[in-house]
Amino acid sequence: MLDRWLGKQLSKPRGIFSTLIGAYMAIGNHKENLGTIKQMNIQENDYLLEIGIGNGTMINHIAKNNKPKKICGIDISTPMVREAKKMNRSLVRNNIVDIRKGSVGKIPYQDSSFSKVFTVHTIYFWPDVQKGINEINRVLSPNGTIFITFTLREQLKKMKRTSDFKSVDPVEIEQLLVNNGFGDVRINSQNSICYISAQKLSV
Repeated sequence: MLDRWLGKQLSKPRGIFSTLIGAYMAIGNHKENLGTIKQMNIQENDYLLEIGIGNGTMINHIAKNNKPKKICGIDISTPMVREAKKMNRSLVRNNIVDIRKGSVGKIPYQDSSFSKVFTVHTIYFWPDVQKGINEINRVLSPNGTIFITFTLREQLKKMKRTSDFKSVDPVEIEQLLVNNGFGDVRINSQNSICYISAQKLSV
């Protein structure tokens, strides 16, 4: 019962425990967040978008340590958007960070807005993975890069709290990326975690 409740909260934190869930995710995802940052090789002229920002910890870390031109973030959880704005208040005020409520199926930004789009441990919750990839393609600039980090299917099956998560396979994601306007797909599996990146093909 508790594991199933936690699993649902991880997909969309809400209610009186949402702040604690946000902190729990930030701590639990710390290693994968740093691994994703390493994969991205962030440059000072990058415009970044994070999908599924939680309480805004990763955005805060990147803004302060990697110093991209701008970093934006979306989340489907109203409490997480509120917490992320609070954590990044000064960065938002200085127009370095922009945070909005939104989903991967309907990203609230214009076409070709970002050089890099990344997401950590969210793909299990996407209602339609292909639609999500297409939306990311839309907001990426030509030759922009997508980064997807997730737990491999075999490990996901072992954890009770993730029993309701939609498991994904690197080969399946690679095929979806190739079929939806991406190339140069790179798969880097480290223990139970998979880091996938792909470049948007220029028209």
